[in-house]
Amino acid sequence: MTDEWRPVATTKRGVAVHFDPEHLEQGTLVRPSLRAAVDVPFKFIAAIFLFFLPFQIGSLFTDRPGLVFGALTTIQLLQFFPVLFATLVPAFQLAFTRYIIDEEGIKVKVQILQKTEHRVQWEKVTALLHRRTLIDRMLGIERLDIIAYGERGTTLKLVGLRHAAPLRDLVARRMRETASVEQLFEND
Repeated sequence: MTDEWRPVATTKRGVAVHFDPEHLEQGTLVRPSLRAAVDVPFKFIAAIFLFFLPFQIGSLFTDRPGLVFGALTTIQLLQFFPVLFATLVPAFQLAFTRYIIDEEGIKVKVQILQKTEHRVQWEKVTALLHRRTLIDRMLGIERLDIIAYGERGTTLKLVGLRHAAPLRDLVARRMRETASVEQLFEND
């Protein structure tokens, strides 16, 4: 990393979180962007819209478009409620998700009705995947998958990051600093 600190995410107050040694000792908290909750629901809504589009266009050319269009609108509204629920679940989950980076490792904490924590120690991190789908690019967010060794295929999926490159650089640096063959044999 360079000497210039780059923001990784914004806190509730809009203050940028920087990765410097002082913050790492205290524990750095990164919140995902709620824009990441749009990805899957957008696909659901687009699929339903595209499925009913021919029916709506066909109803415009009938003798009684009001009757046909009204029935199709009712069917669409009945099918829209489960989709609306499916769109709110990821947004609700992301609103309560936190990524915590400290000296021991990285932790994903979700606290809705019960607290769920997944921690990966720096010694166990073996690979990083930095991904951006087409929808992620449009929304200005990124994803980072942290793959760990010895934890039954543990993969921490950090979604909704606005600036994932500095976080990726930090995880890669910590992974290189703590990598040891003894630790890999110990985890096996």
